[in-house]
Amino acid sequence: LDVGCGSSKILGALPQAIGLDINFKILRHNLPLSNPLVNADIRNLPFIDACFDEIICSQVIEYLKQEEYLFQGLKRVLKKDGILIIGTPDYSRFSWILIEWLYKKLIPGGYADEHISHYSRKSLVSIMQNLGFRLEAYKYILGSELICKFKKII
Repeated sequence: LDVGCGSSKILGALPQAIGLDINFKILRHNLPLSNPLVNADIRNLPFIDACFDEIICSQVIEYLKQEEYLFQGLKRVLKKDGILIIGTPDYSRFSWILIEWLYKKLIPGGYADEHISHYSRKSLVSIMQNLGFRLEAYKYILGSELICKFKKII
């Protein structure tokens, strides 16, 4: 499951994945792909419990109010020992603070102003551990974009 798939390239690389996005207009860009598409909200996932082995949620959580129920829904639809990949800016990294500052200067009113939740690796890992996930690995893109791989253990 690719939550918040938008018009990303992830679905094209994973023909077996289901794309989910709240924005129907953006979701339509994926129609040429053979992937199943679902127009829904991360806050109300329309799937039965424990039905996915893997979930990708990239560039989504920073746009939503930081509340545990966002992650509880992902946990609910993920099988035990399933993998959850989360991508979000790491607001504890100077490189991200600089990138966002430059973006605001160059494109006032751009997406940077839409980020309402600011995660760090430490805060995200803490949230996920409290929900029964274990951090398996993490990497940074350009030293600022955090990509975490979690395993559901509970």
